[in-house]
Amino acid sequence: MEQKTIVLCIAAAAVLLVLLSLAWSRLRAWLTARELRHAYQPRPLFSAHERAAYKALREMTDELGLVLFVKVRLLDLAEPRPHHRKYQLYLNKVSAKHVDFVVCSAKSEPRLIIELDDFTHDTPSRQARDEFVDTVLESCGYEMTAPRSGSSHYTFRKAGCQPITIPKHEPIKKVYVEMVRQIVESEAKNDENAE
Repeated sequence: MEQKTIVLCIAAAAVLLVLLSLAWSRLRAWLTARELRHAYQPRPLFSAHERAAYKALREMTDELGLVLFVKVRLLDLAEPRPHHRKYQLYLNKVSAKHVDFVVCSAKSEPRLIIELDDFTHDTPSRQARDEFVDTVLESCGYEMTAPRSGSSHYTFRKAGCQPITIPKHEPIKKVYVEMVRQIVESEAKNDENAE
């Protein structure tokens, strides 16, 4: 009888430990979910500068039968070489960054990558991030020319294309959208002639 009692007590204690473990797990999940509900707030997709650029670029891409993507992960445009010794490090770096706009052909082939430059790019950490993104894009055939002293413009271009000049601190104007249109049309014609 004593052995049965001991076995029953051990079994009851084991069941109790399992139940307590499950209860603790659910309590932790509930507390985490409760904390998460108060940890985040909504954020607009675009800044005022980005919204103005989006409207102008969207009008142009719709008219040309092109596709405009916004806030595209750098990883979707460039990936580290599979057997590179720092593959995971470089994968993590590009997966956590994005570019503002990517203009693509109807077949979703990137034609143009546009990064707007505003006051948010003035901090040292943001400038280091921009330099990294520029280097990655340059390794994939895109070039960025920094403004000369006194200029407030950045020039972005794909090798073999005319430069695109976009003001640094003001919403994008129609004249710049027209420049983008001409470059994209020119590149599309070059692609058709190459086929």
